[in-house]
Amino acid sequence: MKTLACLALLPLAALASASDFALGTTRAAGMGNAGLAFRGNLASSRPANPAQLAWQQRFRFSDLSFGYFADGVDLGDASDFVSGIDKGAFDADSIVRLARQFGDSKTDIGGTLGLGFTASGFHFGAEGVALVTTRPNDALQRWVRAGSNLTAPEAGMQLDGYGVGQSELQFGYGRVISSGPNGEMAVGLMGRFVTTYYSHHIAHEAQITSGNAINTAAPEMAGSDFLKKEGFALDLGMHTTFGPGQRFQGALVINNLVSPDVSFQAFQPDQGATIDPGDGFSRIDAYRRTMSLGVAWQERETMGLAADLVGIGSGRTEGRFGADWQLARGFGARAGYSTLDGWTVGASLGGFNLAVGSANRLMAGTFFRF
Repeated sequence: MKTLACLALLPLAALASASDFALGTTRAAGMGNAGLAFRGNLASSRPANPAQLAWQQRFRFSDLSFGYFADGVDLGDASDFVSGIDKGAFDADSIVRLARQFGDSKTDIGGTLGLGFTASGFHFGAEGVALVTTRPNDALQRWVRAGSNLTAPEAGMQLDGYGVGQSELQFGYGRVISSGPNGEMAVGLMGRFVTTYYSHHIAHEAQITSGNAINTAAPEMAGSDFLKKEGFALDLGMHTTFGPGQRFQGALVINNLVSPDVSFQAFQPDQGATIDPGDGFSRIDAYRRTMSLGVAWQERETMGLAADLVGIGSGRTEGRFGADWQLARGFGARAGYSTLDGWTVGASLGGFNLAVGSANRLMAGTFFRF
């Protein structure tokens, strides 16, 4: 997990003021992540629509991307934040250091990395996500803001540190099931072998002040540094074109039609040291069954407008809206808006896509509901 997060930070040295960055074949990243219904746009849309594979007959790299987001920590401190963390597991020294250095506010930092290719309607790929988040209680925040005086600790101060990582091996297939002068329809399936990691460690007042941090694992960890689960997910997608010149398009995606059992019960922050079976837990599950809908208008390959409704059934339904303008082969500009993430802008330069936008809190919200 530490390796993934650090890789995601490398391209950001020149974009220190940007809090969300993406590079690769991800046109939708510059459009507020809209574009679920754009034809042939599998690599760009999140969630991916496997029906789009029907339009991918020639060999191409379909997903070469990496991204980074941070909230509550400066880019210059990011390497300090993630050091000493592996697969989401905080070692004893790390959790105490984070409490002393970053205990004045909630902090989220994460990264993504993906690679894949398509040919003849088939897709093979891999993707990873890593997230580390800290939740200081009010007492710790007051103590750190007052200067972190080790001789004058704040009674009851505590830091909860959480880590989540997930990796996927993906394979999919899409095909056209009807075609005519008035439109076409395609369907597709995407299978994903999923591995997830979870960790939760707690630094209490005595550990923070003395530095003698032992037995920091939270109650649900049962003494382990991190927990691991594996499973299989299956997505279903549909795509259709209609209207004059087939310029109008629609899409439907059901993510996790087959849903893997890879969730964790997270002990919520600042709950003390004992488990109450009836309270104090929050379910962490990035693989809930959800539905997403999209519509789009495209003028050949030069211009397009898109609107999506994503994550229906997740409790965090998101609206996405975007516009794309291809100026010349390999060069273009785009902009978009997400009701969760705010505005983004992007460009294509020689076939590579760049996107810069507001802080991407969606990833943290996908995992943590506190």
